Amino acid sequence: MHLPAYPVIELPPFVWIWLGAPRAAASILPPTLPWLAEPEWESFTSSWVVDANYLMVHEHYLDFSYAPIVHAGDIPDEIQTMPPFSDVEVTETTVSYTRTLPDAVLTGWEAEATGLDGGVLYQRHEMGTFASPALHLQRWDIDIADGNPLSTTRIHGITPRTATSTNVFMISSRNYRLGQPTVTDRLTRFLEGVARRDNSILEMASNHSGYDRWQAGVEFQADAAVLRARGIVATMMANQAVNSSGDGQLSRGLRP
Repeated sequence: MHLPAYPVIELPPFVWIWLGAPRAAASILPPTLPWLAEPEWESFTSSWVVDANYLMVHEHYLDFSYAPIVHAGDIPDEIQTMPPFSDVEVTETTVSYTRTLPDAVLTGWEAEATGLDGGVLYQRHEMGTFASPALHLQRWDIDIADGNPLSTTRIHGITPRTATSTNVFMISSRNYRLGQPTVTDRLTRFLEGVARRDNSILEMASNHSGYDRWQAGVEFQADAAVLRARGIVATMMANQAVNSSGDGQLSRGLRP
């Protein structure tokens, strides 16, 4: 019996599997995973399946302008629309953005999770990174008086199951109120609700149009980030097709 063997790198909590041309694996390492190995952070995990193309998942996360509509109960009333990006940074293989939000009081999940005074106005920063076709990073910061923001983050491991379904493995981390299970429970419930609403939007769009029509017809507030991510994936696919002489697959695989 002969079974295919693929290069593997273990970087807990993930195992990265290179499914492309074996000779290319040594020169392309997995992205750095922030927050996970630092003692000032505490994490929990979750996973789900989305009935949508994996690039639809990435592009949905990269355009958070829908938040005041889809997640209205979790966004402060003072923020009726998401402001433009404060900064967009691109490299050969990644795209990141930062957005500064207007001062606003805390929502229910923020006040319960952080323990801050819900009647005070706070400034927030929302950040996202397309780190690879298999990884998306998201961060929500609340600025406080001592200058050290309270951060709630999500690392999304994203891998295709089929052309129209995707595995998502999430790790959420925070740098506040560590060692308190009630805080973890509150964030778990909050992020489960966020995921359910995101998935319903993605699956509705997938059933209605599929990725090809989505890609051709949907306009994004986050055009700079989304279009750059599309270009990165297209370039990686083209390079793999050349390097592997037809036997390569997309970039990386990810298993929890």
